[in-house]
Amino acid sequence: MCETYDFLDKLVLYDAPGQFRIRLHRFRPGYFDRPHNHRWTFASKILAGSYQHTLYGADTDFATLDPADLRPLLIRTERAHDWYVLDHTAVRSVTAEAGTISLVVRGPAAKDSFRIIDTPTGESFTALGSKHETPQQRADKRMTPGRLTSTIADILAARPA
Repeated sequence: MCETYDFLDKLVLYDAPGQFRIRLHRFRPGYFDRPHNHRWTFASKILAGSYQHTLYGADTDFATLDPADLRPLLIRTERAHDWYVLDHTAVRSVTAEAGTISLVVRGPAAKDSFRIIDTPTGESFTALGSKHETPQQRADKRMTPGRLTSTIADILAARPA
């Protein structure tokens, strides 16, 4: 269940299907995301590094919101040892320092999809959970054993003494 993306690795440490999942996220250089909501409520603790966290409010009418109308309500820096909890209805974005590592405990899916807005272009798309992905889509993001080994080594090297 571990996944790799251009600027982010997700390591699944524990999965209790339909209940909760525990993951480690490792952010690589250049990581940023776009305003989005989530399919599930989650708690996160920053273990190393930091990121700028932008909160936009609840996703009421988010599915049809014009991206030009999206306004930050709170911008804060999450640092090592900080915790936060977000409801699945929260809309947010993150810009991470390279090497940031976070522990994420996510709850069960509360909805089948989430929306991502690309604010510079004004375009957006809806993403579905893995049960709606094709085998090829799953394979494209699945972490290889070699990548998993190197990611674990990087995380262990970065951990505080």
